[in-house]
Amino acid sequence: MILVQNKAERKPSSACTDASCAAPVHHATGTISSAGDSPTRIAILTDIHANLPALTAVLAEVRRHGCERIYHAGDLIDIGPYPAEVVDLAQACGMICVRGNHEAWLMGDAPVGLGKGLRDQDEMEHEQWTLSQLDQAQRDFICAMPPIISETIDRVHLSVVHFALAADGRSISDVSPRWSDDRILDLFARTPGALVCFGHLHDRRFNRIYRGRRFLNPGAVGCSHRGEASFATVDISGGRFTIAEHRVAYERGPLLAAFDVLDVPARDFIRKVFFGV
Repeated sequence: MILVQNKAERKPSSACTDASCAAPVHHATGTISSAGDSPTRIAILTDIHANLPALTAVLAEVRRHGCERIYHAGDLIDIGPYPAEVVDLAQACGMICVRGNHEAWLMGDAPVGLGKGLRDQDEMEHEQWTLSQLDQAQRDFICAMPPIISETIDRVHLSVVHFALAADGRSISDVSPRWSDDRILDLFARTPGALVCFGHLHDRRFNRIYRGRRFLNPGAVGCSHRGEASFATVDISGGRFTIAEHRVAYERGPLLAAFDVLDVPARDFIRKVFFGV
């Protein structure tokens, strides 16, 4: 059972409590070594989009697979009806998050739309509703997300990014899902790493080598026309890695009903476009 907390009484005054959101964004980097001879197993998630039932199902599988670290490649919030609960769960499990275009909107860097078929007023109402559900600590967590994480794990250079960054190093590049795989992956020419993990395209999954590097988009956790969520695990050891892709079934009924219970703006459009109902 998903417990819904009414957060209408929360009225935070701003997206962030300090000036860091307006300052130049620094990319997060680091080096991690495996313990002993066993590989380091990590989980790659993306596009949770405030879908708490899907995230809960995925995290149960992540624990079952014994993952040491969980990375999220952007768009933790918006679209779904549980933004606050998802942010709290991401923090509680130590999820390592980069920002997506939906977080960029919250930080004031870019407007976010839910799709060409949605009127501007509906977009604004949905975005303001999402913001109204988040308290100041949750907003600060989102504002602290870097646009890209680049780490070396047992001699494997890994980058996690929502999508290929534009020349400014902050916003994401324009893309069409109708483009070829090669044209899409060419956008990542400036993105470092032997293994580049990304999201943004939801059902347009990638797990292939291109120009000598591996590109992985496991598919969205939170947006699917089927009652399933996608993620990947990566085993890293001695400069090598292996990838396993996973699909997890979850019950969509409570999620779809919550749009009405919580009076989520633009819910009919969202259910049709992002969930196929």
